[in-house]
Amino acid sequence: MDDRQIVALLRREIRNAEDNGPDPAHLKRAMDYYYGRARGDEVVGRSQVQSLDVADMTHAVMAQILPSFTQDAICQFEPDGPDDDAMARLESDAVNRVVMESSRGYVVLYEAIKDALLCKNGIVKVYLDETNGRKLVCKAVDPLCFVVGPGQDCPLLEDYGGFCAERKLYRRSELVAMGFDTEQVRRINTGAEQDGSGTLASVRNRQSQDTNAVDSAWNNELVTVWECYVELPADEQALTGTLTRCLLGGQELLLKEPASYLPYAAGTAFLEPHKFWGLSLYDRLATIQDSKTAILRQWLDNLANCNNSRQAINDRVSLDDATDSRPGGLVRVQGAGPVQDSIMPIPSLDAGPAAATFLQYMDQVRADRGGAALQMANAEAQLTGGAIGSQGVDRIYSVQEAMAGMIARTLAETLLRSLFLLVHRLLREEYGEPLTLRLADQWVTVDPSQWRVRDRVNIKSGLSPGEKSRKVAALSQVLAYQWQTIQAGQDGVMVTLPNLYNAYLDWASAQDLDAGEKYFTDPESQTAQQGIQSKMQQNQQQQQMQMQLQQVQVQLEQAKLQIEQAKAQLDAQQAEQELKFNYWKESLHAEIEEAKLTASVTSDLAAQQQSGRDAAAGGTGGADQSRAAA
Repeated sequence: MDDRQIVALLRREIRNAEDNGPDPAHLKRAMDYYYGRARGDEVVGRSQVQSLDVADMTHAVMAQILPSFTQDAICQFEPDGPDDDAMARLESDAVNRVVMESSRGYVVLYEAIKDALLCKNGIVKVYLDETNGRKLVCKAVDPLCFVVGPGQDCPLLEDYGGFCAERKLYRRSELVAMGFDTEQVRRINTGAEQDGSGTLASVRNRQSQDTNAVDSAWNNELVTVWECYVELPADEQALTGTLTRCLLGGQELLLKEPASYLPYAAGTAFLEPHKFWGLSLYDRLATIQDSKTAILRQWLDNLANCNNSRQAINDRVSLDDATDSRPGGLVRVQGAGPVQDSIMPIPSLDAGPAAATFLQYMDQVRADRGGAALQMANAEAQLTGGAIGSQGVDRIYSVQEAMAGMIARTLAETLLRSLFLLVHRLLREEYGEPLTLRLADQWVTVDPSQWRVRDRVNIKSGLSPGEKSRKVAALSQVLAYQWQTIQAGQDGVMVTLPNLYNAYLDWASAQDLDAGEKYFTDPESQTAQQGIQSKMQQNQQQQQMQMQLQQVQVQLEQAKLQIEQAKAQLDAQQAEQELKFNYWKESLHAEIEEAKLTASVTSDLAAQQQSGRDAAAGGTGGADQSRAAA
């Protein structure tokens, strides 16, 4: 196909895509309702207040679900086999870092999610910016500037091979600086292409004014350029074509180059089956805002009538005084007679109670259609006085959070999932440079070109605050059971250290703590292995010390036993010696006593003998004396 045919094809595809998309006037009304612009049904002299339900609900839902998407580790690629766990974790960390840190993911997701809530779909473009080096960029795309061909029947664009295009505004000098032919740039019509809703700048501007005024200088003139992705057939008979990226300005084809995939990730908060474009909060709440606006205006008008009621007067009353509604103002009455005969107030019915009841009913309808994010702010105060208990409060919160939880999960499974898969693909196929990142406790360098193709990813977010609290409680209970199992001696049987580590990481993630690796160390990391080896060495040293201590204790016990045996022997010897001593003592005593007795007996016997001899001697002596005397 020549350039002329390609331009005609692209123009035809753009018209078909615009017809297939939402009515631009519809999207403009969504922005008008969000900003509270004049509706066109205001009446001079009457209340012109508006109920901003679309804006209030958008901000409330954002505040409720956005914390789910602000972690540093949102996506987690699933391993494809038993040997792929470490690599899947490494790729997950790399993609998370690129999206959430290098590309300022919070701002990108904030814009895209807000677009989805207001303008049906949120869209993010992923591309390489080679202006200052090769930098991967994630950027939210305005849904008002994006069109998709009729062939796309779901928000997921990763497998779509049809037509899509993005409308951009460039200054002519920017296009020339980008290397495009100056004459081609001159032939592009000046200004933004009209889309039925006014220029895009006026739609996005709060005051609904075009801030992109055309400058008189040629190089500052704004022109519209379409970045198109289309399958161009090789010839008229070709059944399939090659995906091509084209830049189209007016009737000028500025660029044509092959593309391997669409660089856009899209998602919605409310899916519409078999359609690319979903529903927005404006679609859900526009009638609510209309009804509440009408009631608020009538209520204020009624309040004004009650404060300044109409009066029936006759010609005796000064008309200027009667129409003067200043507090305490005088009313002049001419002539005599009772004043009430000249001026009489016409009573106005107070519509306040009926209006308040209707507004309360519409708030309930709003909660049914868009969720109860606005009611959650004062739900706790309403439940404080009730005797429903903490479990009852949790159940009530769960019901009220159901819609917000569905919105968050839908965005996670459409926009975020597509975004992370797209970033992974671009790093794998086009980035071409190694990445250096911190994995757990060490810095590693990875080559994305060596990554395998992945299509399974878990988005670890999309939980409402109530769901988060329940998940935290469940994980805390899991950790308690794991520790009970370990204390029961089942570590390595029912619970392993990686199981415990994963539970801690999930707990930290549920607590909105970024990078749980900062608080817990992976047991399979080098630091953990070194710690395990050091601990094993310490245990071995302790075991050796215990063995040495036991040996010393055995030696002490043996020495003590020897001492006791020696003491027993000494006691036995002492007892034996004492026994011998006593024996000897007793024997000596007996001998002494025997000697004493023998001596005594001998002495007595000797004495007796002596006495006998003496007696015998005495008898002999007497006879001698007698004989002598005679």
